Amino acid sequence: MARKTLEVQIRTQGLLHTDSIDTRRQVAMAMAHSHRYDEAIDFFREVLAKENDPALSNRWAIRYALACVAAADNRSHDALQYLHDAIDRGFNDADFIMADDDLKPLRDNSDFQKLVAQLRPAAASAH
Repeated sequence: MARKTLEVQIRTQGLLHTDSIDTRRQVAMAMAHSHRYDEAIDFFREVLAKENDPALSNRWAIRYALACVAAADNRSHDALQYLHDAIDRGFNDADFIMADDDLKPLRDNSDFQKLVAQLRPAAASAH
């Protein structure tokens, strides 16, 4: 059903519309939860291929979702890189990262812990 919704959204609103991107994220996460990791990553990368489009220049959600998929597939290095990219594009919720079950495989990773520690002071100074 979500794929059909996505097809309609892309046809009527375009690939880069916020609704289309959000639905694409939901479909890709469903793929990931079905252990179809490569397919989910490819699904996200199609949007990232449009990176030079101003509509995506500050979008962190796709990169955050990619981090979740990579973590679920035990690709720690890739997951951390996607998290860094998401943070570079405006994501700043350290508490959310720590509570997100999709990132649970990274919690014992020292690079992940450093990333969260660096993010906490940045988030506190933004308030």
